[in-house]
Amino acid sequence: MTQRVANHPSPVTSHTSHLDAYFSTTLQSCIFPELLTGGSQPAPHFAIALSGGADSLALTLLANDWARAHGTSITTLTVDHRLRADSTAEATHVANIMRAHGIAHTILTPEPLPAIRNKQAQARARRYDAMLSHCQSAGITHLLLGHHADDQAETVALQRHRGSSPASRAGMALVSERAQVKLVRPLLGVRKKTLVDYLRARNVAWVEDPTNASDRYARNRLRQHLSEAEIIALWHEAKTQGALRHASDVTRNAWMSEHATMTHGSANLALDAWRALMPHETQTDYVSHAIRVIGGKTYRPRLAETERLAQRIMDEAVGRATLGHCVVDWHGAALRIAREPKHAATLDAPH
Repeated sequence: MTQRVANHPSPVTSHTSHLDAYFSTTLQSCIFPELLTGGSQPAPHFAIALSGGADSLALTLLANDWARAHGTSITTLTVDHRLRADSTAEATHVANIMRAHGIAHTILTPEPLPAIRNKQAQARARRYDAMLSHCQSAGITHLLLGHHADDQAETVALQRHRGSSPASRAGMALVSERAQVKLVRPLLGVRKKTLVDYLRARNVAWVEDPTNASDRYARNRLRQHLSEAEIIALWHEAKTQGALRHASDVTRNAWMSEHATMTHGSANLALDAWRALMPHETQTDYVSHAIRVIGGKTYRPRLAETERLAQRIMDEAVGRATLGHCVVDWHGAALRIAREPKHAATLDAPH
């Protein structure tokens, strides 16, 4: 149902002089290993998610240098939600930076967001939808994202606060897959300050998103209070949990291949086989994973909610529940997980 690669084994040194070599090694060993063994398969054209901030801009320059050295090219994608008065001007500014570097650039403009409570989460979902849709239509198989080591630490801290499972506390995977496009995060071992120093050394200015300084968002509030020691400790927790999650993914995917069938927007699991899984944490993990995938969510439901659902499925012969934008039904031999009708149109609509 999903494919992931464990988090990178070690963070890069803070010296920017080593960053190009680190990036090349990471990208080639995890995404294009045939290049390391003298294979003749050409490196593919790939896309970069470019907001114009320091993280994604540093990623773009590193990726562009790598692509040129390997006889290929990149396309940068900027999503303009038009939620702020200056967003379109900023997207145009980013396009001008790309033009100056001779890099292909496309501005994507999803439909306006409805009046909802969690607009930031919805904007993130639509941003991914827009980029993935573009990649699919253009035949691009890899989309690179600028998440770095500090982002990884913050993600683990947030997942702790949400009471999520150990798998969720592994943070972001180096490589995952959505809609037949590989999402690649080659900077997960790089500190934010290294990327900033890298851009300064190249005399390249970046765009500051004012929402990153707003106390309205939990991640921003958390960022202000994490110490250096906490960031390093959280990053190492992600590394440890990432290795465990990768092994768990392999086992779960094998089970799903034998006991589950997937259709567009739904999953059907063999109920007796699921009930035979041991321990109870494994049952919870498999249901939680399926809900996240079918519901189109970035993260799984809260652990306590999924545990309660898993216990109901064990205790009740027939039942129905909703969780994570999904309807969960079980009766007879089937455990079915499908998108809620009110979310299906949004999740399926092209952006």
